[in-house]
Amino acid sequence: MKSLLIILLFLSCNLALAQSIKTVQCKPEKATVYFSGAQIYYSENVNIPVGTSDFAFQGVSPYTDPATIITSGKGDFTILDAQFNTRYPESIEVKPDNPLLIKYKKEIKIKQDSIDELYYQLELIRANKEALVIEKGFLQNNPIIKGTAKKDSLTLVKDALDYYRQRQANIDNEWIKLTRQQDKLTYINTQLTSGIDDLNNMISMVNNGVTKGTAKPVYEILVTVFADVATAASIQFNYYTANASWSPEYDLKATSTDKSLLLVQKAKLVQNTAIDWSNVKLTLSTGNPSLRNVKPTLSPLFVQLVNYQQLEISTISANEKNADEYSTNKGSVNWDDAKLPQFDAKNSSYYTTIQTNMVQVEYSISLAYSIPADGKPHTIVIQKKELNALYAYYCVPKLDKDAFLQARIVDWEDMNLVYGVAKIYFDNSYVGKSNINPTEMDDTLNIDLGRDKTILVERKLIKEKSKTGFVDGMKTVTRSYTFTIRNTKANDINFVLLDQIPLSNQKDVTVTADEINGADLEEQTGMLTWNLKLKSKETKIIKLTYTVKHPGGMQINPLI
Repeated sequence: MKSLLIILLFLSCNLALAQSIKTVQCKPEKATVYFSGAQIYYSENVNIPVGTSDFAFQGVSPYTDPATIITSGKGDFTILDAQFNTRYPESIEVKPDNPLLIKYKKEIKIKQDSIDELYYQLELIRANKEALVIEKGFLQNNPIIKGTAKKDSLTLVKDALDYYRQRQANIDNEWIKLTRQQDKLTYINTQLTSGIDDLNNMISMVNNGVTKGTAKPVYEILVTVFADVATAASIQFNYYTANASWSPEYDLKATSTDKSLLLVQKAKLVQNTAIDWSNVKLTLSTGNPSLRNVKPTLSPLFVQLVNYQQLEISTISANEKNADEYSTNKGSVNWDDAKLPQFDAKNSSYYTTIQTNMVQVEYSISLAYSIPADGKPHTIVIQKKELNALYAYYCVPKLDKDAFLQARIVDWEDMNLVYGVAKIYFDNSYVGKSNINPTEMDDTLNIDLGRDKTILVERKLIKEKSKTGFVDGMKTVTRSYTFTIRNTKANDINFVLLDQIPLSNQKDVTVTADEINGADLEEQTGMLTWNLKLKSKETKIIKLTYTVKHPGGMQINPLI
């Protein structure tokens, strides 16, 4: 009976050892990217055996937040646990029959055989070159060639010289050909020798128990499951990482001949999660997953009496503002705890206002994108839409004589826009940048399209009508201006001219608008608005006159 128990214990241990961790190589399937951070989703099919099993899903980001891992699945099994894990490669076991050692030694044998063969070929080339040197020396030292032969005729000398020139040329050609072959074989021999050195280094690394290359840690999510019967299943999991973000960007394209405006909403996406996203379905979200999801609660608020007492503190130089010097330097303050106000000091958070949107916008991208983990911005087009725009030119000549084109869009709410920088293109030319700010909560979205130099505006003081006088001890100051607007464009335009009259917050100072030429006057701000329609090549003149009356003994700020 005791022997049977030992056998069963032995079998159970072997069975436990056989249930090793099953490794699954995986890649992201989709990702939800926030302004800061991203939620990455995976789904893998697995075969789950009977009992408890561990699956190691590799191919996850090393910057995974372990507290955010969420798992689910499809199939007849139960998920017991999920955790983030870092696994380091095991060292190679040193054995004489190690496959790597056998492989490296075999490759060394092949290279060494090639080097031996090259040796004989190089020796043959060297021998041939030595023969050419000897033959060349023999020809040069021949008595006929040198002219020292005792029995030489003109014909013999001529034939000898012809033979010398021909053979000399052949020797040079053969020498060059052999040198080329020698250089080529020498290079091959050098490469083979270098290869053997590399293989010997590999063998040394194996013998020292080091894996080939740099041993990098493997990041994985371990999922423990249980099944009553073996089953084919699907395991899904996702996690949050802070190493990704996106920011909105817009292109606005308008033309002078079309009343519509093309809005292209784009996203600049950056991910540095250390894993490449290949053919991933993307969702861009304006949400903030780092915010707490627990509703706030109120604590009791008690009314307390606070006795504020004035403290007389001597002037202390900047170099004397530490606590130690307060107690030692001449002229320092002797603090009395009983006289200190009994309330907590404020910190910077007291002056910080946190604003959050009540609505979370998500842009689901139907196309799959491949985003490498290179930390560089990658552009994704979110949506394009032709918008009906009302164009008007605005000018405040008191501050700037240029006219500014503005597009007013009324059907923008369904686009779910977010604040971002917009590049402006007008008549296929880049004119500058503007901002799209839908948080203003206005029915009309106003978009500035830049300056237009083809509309000429001049604001001029009329000196003969601008005067200063006294009536019954009161001083009157009158200012009069003319505005000249000329439309040099080939089409009619809507033009808005803006100016102002001064305001008074004192009873004995009054301001009168004498001539405003049909402008809309906003009483609370003194703002004047002229809504004009200018035909092509048309010029209009607007007049403005106002009078300020105040006591003669007083001075007022200059009127411009």
